[in-house]
Amino acid sequence: MALTVWKRLRPVDIAVLIYNFTITLHILISAGKLPNWSSMLIIHGAIFGGIAWLATTDDNNSSPLVQWIKIVYPVTLLVWFYPEVGLLHHTVIPENLDSMLMSWELSIFPNELYVSIPKSLNLLSLEILHAAYFSYYFLGFVPLIIAWKLKRERIGEYLFVGCSSMFIHYWICILIPADGPVHMRDGIMPSGILFIPIMEFIYSSAANQGGAAFPSTHAAAAVIAGWYSVYWFPKLKWFFITLVILILISTVACTFHYTIDTIAGTFTGFAALFGLKKLYRELF
Repeated sequence: MALTVWKRLRPVDIAVLIYNFTITLHILISAGKLPNWSSMLIIHGAIFGGIAWLATTDDNNSSPLVQWIKIVYPVTLLVWFYPEVGLLHHTVIPENLDSMLMSWELSIFPNELYVSIPKSLNLLSLEILHAAYFSYYFLGFVPLIIAWKLKRERIGEYLFVGCSSMFIHYWICILIPADGPVHMRDGIMPSGILFIPIMEFIYSSAANQGGAAFPSTHAAAAVIAGWYSVYWFPKLKWFFITLVILILISTVACTFHYTIDTIAGTFTGFAALFGLKKLYRELF
């Protein structure tokens, strides 16, 4: 039975299992620093069980619902894994490293772009940039579903590259805890009409624990999702390129990240894209 399950695991399943195992081990080691460690272990145990169950299903004979779950579950798991980073961000280094990052930022960008840019923009511009920032939550998901429905190539590769990249970035954020300039937004951003309040709600919710600003996962994920979206839908090439650029700009202009967070996330996103693509094609 165990051998059958292992043979049916896809590359993305293996990536999720490796991350789930390493985080579970880290939670056990750090239990004394985590008040809800037992609940976290139960969730990670359920993830192990769910992946094992999915692996027992036959791709050719399983229901459309099961096939759909197999496609989307790695991406939807990020909804749990990302805020969990905030719960774990002081388990290695006990305090945020924002002061260090800000000193780097000011040595390169003395004008504090994450403050000066939003203060120079009107409400409409800020709403548009917040809409771009918000679109990140759909960029990695919606093109994937459409591409799957249209039977486009490299669905498996995208899931492996995209999810593996996020797992690598989550570990970096655990090892380099930082909140970014988001706490400054209260004195900079207007109340807004639609997308500013939406992003305020998301960032003020209990699900957002902070501590995962460097490098910007927003930037890294946007680069990878944009790359594959252009491959799948070449007629919409400039739409996706423009959207990714707006997302990168919005991370700073909306005062969610230091400029160096976004630059670092862009570089690590491209590095993960090409490195993990090569790994996927060599191993699988």
